Amino acid sequence: MGNTTIQTQSFRAVDAEQSKSKRYIIPFALLCSLFFLWAVANNLNDILLPQFQQAFTLTNFQAGLIQSAFYFGYFVIPIPAGILMKKLSYKAGIITGLFLYAVGAALFWPAAEIMNYTLFLIGLFIIAAGLGCLETAANPFVTVLGPESGGHFRLNLAQTFNSFGAIIAVVFGQSLILSNVPHQSQEALDKMTPDQLSAYKHSLVLSVQTPYMIIVAIVLVVALLIMLTKFPALQSDDHSDAKQSSFLSSLSRLIRIRHWRWAVLAQFCYVGAQTACWSYLIRYAIEEIPGMTPGFAANYLTGTMVCFFIGRFTGTWLISRFAPHKVLAAYALLAMSCV
Repeated sequence: MGNTTIQTQSFRAVDAEQSKSKRYIIPFALLCSLFFLWAVANNLNDILLPQFQQAFTLTNFQAGLIQSAFYFGYFVIPIPAGILMKKLSYKAGIITGLFLYAVGAALFWPAAEIMNYTLFLIGLFIIAAGLGCLETAANPFVTVLGPESGGHFRLNLAQTFNSFGAIIAVVFGQSLILSNVPHQSQEALDKMTPDQLSAYKHSLVLSVQTPYMIIVAIVLVVALLIMLTKFPALQSDDHSDAKQSSFLSSLSRLIRIRHWRWAVLAQFCYVGAQTACWSYLIRYAIEEIPGMTPGFAANYLTGTMVCFFIGRFTGTWLISRFAPHKVLAAYALLAMSCV
């Protein structure tokens, strides 16, 4: 099974003046902005978790529903998004993703007004559905937006904006959400009257309105720019019957590839570990370090994002000089030694 091969479709960007690579600069820049935007939404969840945990008096399990609702959106949307883009275009998938992103973020306003945790979870699910569309479209589109030889470089360059967006998201959330209304100790909460406690918790929830409305505005502007920008069409280089394959037959061939199965398992474990660590880092620091505030604890989260950013650069450099599987094994051993 390890030697199983699979027919795939390759694409290249074509336009009236294909040789002029400068025509791709604006489309590429807009695609890079998408990598930044979905990193912002992903990493703001780590700020929402401690904020909502105190505002809604949630257990760790209940607070974890923030990530569950979010990643469930990621789970259900990629295949429908792929079908949409196959029937229409990558650009249609991107615009659909941005629309869903904006709708989900906009739901944070009414959810905060009425203090409805369920509505927040619905908003997060819709945001993630939009991000699923964006990632499904942008990752492959970046690789074909120019000469084939530069595909890996363009993808790595675009992904640096993702790492940068992760750092900005934490700083953004720290300034506008965690530091907007100081968190109170349980002793201070116990001394509040019911009206004071209700007003305090509502103020915690209202602090998410401004950041998410800013996000809505930015996402809509990017969507408008993409709608007005001419993107090159994608022309298939494969004229065989492979492009007529159904989803189930394609999936069946993929499952027979041993390396693909292991890659999916590795990605599952990696995302699970990353999400679990980042989601509860602020809460863990508050509980373990006397006098720690959520605003200051977010600095630890920022530090991990910076390390993530550095790791992405060093990893890219290392795999250009050593076998990727050896680099992966070395990183895995290093990670296990830190546990």
